[in-house]
Amino acid sequence: MKRLYLIFGLIFCLSLALHSEEGVKYITGKITLADGGDAKREVYVYYNRFQNSDDNLMKIVQADPNGEFKVPIPTDINYASLHLAAPGYVSYMTDYIEGDKNPRVEAILYNRAVPEKFDSVGVMIFTNKGRVFEKLPIGYSRFVKLKVDFSDKKYANITEKGEDTIRYTLYFAEGSITPAEHKGKWKYDNNGDYYAVAITKKKILSLSIDLAKYRYSDDPEEQNLTTGRWVDSPVNALYNQVLELLPSPEVARLRQNFYYYVFQYNKEAIKTLDSTEIERRKMGTIIKFRRYISTNDSLLGLVESPFLKDYLNLTKMDLLSAPDSLKTWEDKYVIMQSLQMLPTVFYSEFNDVINTKEFKENPQYYLDALEDLFAKSKNKRNNYYLRYGLYSRLASNEIIKEPRYKEYLIKNLKEMAEFDDLDSWPKTGIPKTLAQLELDTMDYAPDFSFKTIDGKAHKLSEYKGKWVLLDFWGTWCGPCVMETPFLVDAYTTLGGDKFEMISIASDRNAKVVSDYVNNKKMKWVNTIALEGYAEGVLKQYGITSFPTLMLIDPDGKFVKMKAHELRGELLLPSLRAKLEKE
Repeated sequence: MKRLYLIFGLIFCLSLALHSEEGVKYITGKITLADGGDAKREVYVYYNRFQNSDDNLMKIVQADPNGEFKVPIPTDINYASLHLAAPGYVSYMTDYIEGDKNPRVEAILYNRAVPEKFDSVGVMIFTNKGRVFEKLPIGYSRFVKLKVDFSDKKYANITEKGEDTIRYTLYFAEGSITPAEHKGKWKYDNNGDYYAVAITKKKILSLSIDLAKYRYSDDPEEQNLTTGRWVDSPVNALYNQVLELLPSPEVARLRQNFYYYVFQYNKEAIKTLDSTEIERRKMGTIIKFRRYISTNDSLLGLVESPFLKDYLNLTKMDLLSAPDSLKTWEDKYVIMQSLQMLPTVFYSEFNDVINTKEFKENPQYYLDALEDLFAKSKNKRNNYYLRYGLYSRLASNEIIKEPRYKEYLIKNLKEMAEFDDLDSWPKTGIPKTLAQLELDTMDYAPDFSFKTIDGKAHKLSEYKGKWVLLDFWGTWCGPCVMETPFLVDAYTTLGGDKFEMISIASDRNAKVVSDYVNNKKMKWVNTIALEGYAEGVLKQYGITSFPTLMLIDPDGKFVKMKAHELRGELLLPSLRAKLEKE
């Protein structure tokens, strides 16, 4: 009987072991420190997104004393980013794609080199509220001692009462560098280096730097010697070569460059460039486009991996969209049907259909097709990320005037809101989108109180009797910045007793906005969506994209207008037409 119990026990343990492996695959590898140091070695694994951050960090795996690691990846994850890292060293960043039976990646990490000669050290200090750069002169000794006094008024914008924890990194000449030595904690910056985390004593940060710990070189090629490779993993090795040959930021930028320099759809944006420079940029855009298309087609003829072929087909689709070579959405639909799944970095490519005449004629057909595409992503977090990309755009489409589509949207958004592992984009965006849907049913603009960036208290309701243009924007937002000259022109022409503008910036602090506003001579009412100014107004008005402009009539009612009527060269004539009708 004891033997029988033992057998049952072994079977039970085996079943648990098998169960723990179910739904998981592994990436193995090794991290070697070039100088033989003993720093903690770790692997940061990210969901496939446009950029890596704490928000899309999937897991952190510690390497063993020999640098070996084994990273578990859920089987429903087919794309990921891996950073092989150690404090004080430049990390090796690589991307993973499904396809290799036993994927393995190895890296040798070096610390970043500093110039042979320098007479100052820059300290970039980060807090929860912002950052500040301090350049401090040094002598010519091996040991450098630096002090930063946070009680100084110049740090008031980035420090909070009672705050004593800061992050810092160092700058030698023009290059930033992870401190080579640090006695406190470290925080990875998601981009190749670490921040040193320090505790200030009585608001004083004291640093002691041993310059002998650093590597010296004036050769730009020797600044970063960290290297790595995929071992016996041909699919991943080729995938990372593809990313070097067809860098996604450059591919994405082609569409913008065709818009400005080849087709010249926005003359205002390029008016400061002479004809020779415009022609140079135009030809450079066309040449790069042709090179990328040729490279992509050559690679498509070589690869056999289904997921890698998917990626190349999507990249080609992205490339052909730049000069509008994809004539109809049906061209994209052919690619859509062939995909194993849609990588999240391409989420917006198919959503463009909602702006077409075809979508307006038969929205259900296209919504069903997109839902089928997103359903191929079995990972719930990725699936919701993809779907929110569609729903956030659909919320401003006129089809939501139909009750069934509005109910469809609200039902799905509420379902996603209950999931506790959302990216921050849908997590913060879903309440705003739901608020936007509610706002669309309102006739009157909801009132809100705010303080301007120059300290004056107001309410929206104070402006009743005037036409009011609400402008939601940010200094970091390229399209918002492009609108500034048109806004200035509109206010210069119409501003006064009958018309006012209120710009609400989504930015990190009031000084950034104030500097921009003063520089661009934005003489209307300006505030910022932060505590003490116009906190909560973005959520109240359901703002999910920038710029967003809304026109309110003298009675406080929303004026229903298409988004493009309040943008660019159409802004002034659209406003003038409304004001003259009064």
